[in-house]
Amino acid sequence: MKAIFVVVAVALFGFSNTALAQLAPGKIALLSLVGDSLEIVTYQSNTGSNIDRNIRTKVSTVNPGLDYAALLAANAALKKVLPSVATVLLAVPAADSPFDPSKLIVDGKLSKSSGLTAMLGKESITHLLLITKHRAPARLRMVDSTIGNGYLEGLGFYIDRELETQRTDTGDIGLGFVAGYAYLKMTLVNVETLQVQATEVIDESNAQSAARNKTGVDPWGALSSTEKLSLMRALIERGVSDATTRIIRK
Repeated sequence: MKAIFVVVAVALFGFSNTALAQLAPGKIALLSLVGDSLEIVTYQSNTGSNIDRNIRTKVSTVNPGLDYAALLAANAALKKVLPSVATVLLAVPAADSPFDPSKLIVDGKLSKSSGLTAMLGKESITHLLLITKHRAPARLRMVDSTIGNGYLEGLGFYIDRELETQRTDTGDIGLGFVAGYAYLKMTLVNVETLQVQATEVIDESNAQSAARNKTGVDPWGALSSTEKLSLMRALIERGVSDATTRIIRK
């Protein structure tokens, strides 16, 4: 069972904030379940209807790097708010295993029957901070507004090839944009009572004009593969860090 533990960070400093004192002596496990895939969502115009006709392509990821980025961001934010708390970063359990993450939260509570729940109790974990995918209407941030059609969930990229957009740095005009997004949810669970104590939603995004494509006109080429990965990590890190601070201060 201990094989799923990746890192254990022990308490180093004292803590005095009474609003957060109940967590200070505790041991918080962090688990991210968001990095298994990216979804490429391509906008399809649908005049006069609310039906989501967007084209969706799911790309599985074999590298746990995005989940690790989420875990490290959450851990760093926790340590800023709760310097004395002990944290444990968990590797993602395999589906259909005794620790299947899909069976962890049932009807808004930590499931007693989950093997992961039993393991957390044996390891003296007092709280679980869970990072999962969140589904919400597409609201992609532009300079002074938001735009989008249909719904987004988890991590991915949204492509619009119809809207005229402009680079903010050069003023160049392009047809369409590509936006990275991180639609996630953080849940803080009391392991002893199995109750969900607080939740926070993350809806980070960043759009880039098709005018940034140096070799063509398609918006997908506005960012290189390296830039897409860097953007995704930045969205995760910013969103998770901010949400962790908010959820712990509730």
